[in-house]
Amino acid sequence: MKTILEYVRTTLVGGAVFVLPLMFAVFIVTRTMELLRPLAQPLIAHLGIKTIAGLAATTFIIIASLVLAAFLFGMFARTLIGQSLLKWMQAGIISALPRFNLMQGMARRLDQDQGKDVPVVLVRTDAGWGIALELEEQHGDWCTVYVPGSPQWTSGSVSFAHIDDVRRIDFPLGRSLLLMRTCGVGSKDVCDLLAELRGRGAV
Repeated sequence: MKTILEYVRTTLVGGAVFVLPLMFAVFIVTRTMELLRPLAQPLIAHLGIKTIAGLAATTFIIIASLVLAAFLFGMFARTLIGQSLLKWMQAGIISALPRFNLMQGMARRLDQDQGKDVPVVLVRTDAGWGIALELEEQHGDWCTVYVPGSPQWTSGSVSFAHIDDVRRIDFPLGRSLLLMRTCGVGSKDVCDLLAELRGRGAV
């Protein structure tokens, strides 16, 4: 039963990651077509065309305009100015929506097989050992880790910890985030793991 629930949960998350951007794109295109329709109707009325290739002339003109605009913007994006502008916009979006990017990246890894791409680690703190995520490879003797908050794991902090204060553990990413949501309730597995590591002299 637990396996089935895990499969349903990861499938729903994966579907949401795929569907939400698609729905957003459809919404933007639909709204754009609604805005352009009043501009295209006088031109269609002047030309006296009702249908083009089986589509209403207004709809055809709007779609053709969007395709042409996308092509022109794509050509512009290949230029040096376009590349600079694109990087500036991406930086602005990422800084404005850090939580969205983090949630999207984590959701894609909630599957057990993909979750191994994001190592779950224990980080030494003043209060003991805390669960963190090693989002980047080690830089020499230092690790960049993201320490999730609780209960909102998308609000956390970034720490730069020495490798002596970091322990990689074989612990599912989804399980780790669930512990954040429950404020640590049900963390017997982590305590057992710490006991095992202490027995080996690793902590």
